Amino acid sequence: MKPSNYLRMSLCFAMLAFAVSAYGQNNTEGNSCGFCFRGKPKGKCCSFLIFETGFLYKRIAESGIRRGTDDLLFTVNLGLMFNNKGSSALGGSFHMSAYSGVKNFGFGPRYRKWLGKGVALDLSPLLLIAGTGNGSYPGFAFSAALAVHEWFSIDAYLDILPYERQNYLGPSNFETVRETQTTLYLGASGRGWVALITSTIIIMVAVDLSN
Repeated sequence: MKPSNYLRMSLCFAMLAFAVSAYGQNNTEGNSCGFCFRGKPKGKCCSFLIFETGFLYKRIAESGIRRGTDDLLFTVNLGLMFNNKGSSALGGSFHMSAYSGVKNFGFGPRYRKWLGKGVALDLSPLLLIAGTGNGSYPGFAFSAALAVHEWFSIDAYLDILPYERQNYLGPSNFETVRETQTTLYLGASGRGWVALITSTIIIMVAVDLSN
């Protein structure tokens, strides 16, 4: 992916995150339970923003055709969650992942379990609806993350994407073969304000990889 594309992507997500944050804070002034830019349990926040940018580097399991030679995966998530009366929250997010010049876009619901002492577990199934490269859609992904004080998280990411390739059978004779690749990654994400820092790091890494 070109560095300029990373820059535009990061700036758009950052601007939207700030806009949602400002809107929520302006509409919840004076309320004991309002909107938070950074996720907190019920009693401190009724609703909160999801803004995450992450690196998932280690490809630890893979099946199917190989889509590229780069093991580095970038992810961006932007959404909104609402705390329940108990120690959980429900919401959803828009999602983008990128690797080896390929981008995937999708969305999905998200469940959060507050575990106490600033630790939370996030689970999110994702529907991948569009992208670049030789993939065909829809595809699917599943994200699990253990967040610490909503500053950073340790992430596991599984994607299942169908692909089509052409087998050469002879002059002007090709066979279309549909295959599916399943890939599991491990990594980390910055959240809230820290996501702005990791967005900058992503841009720097993209510039370095493009050279």
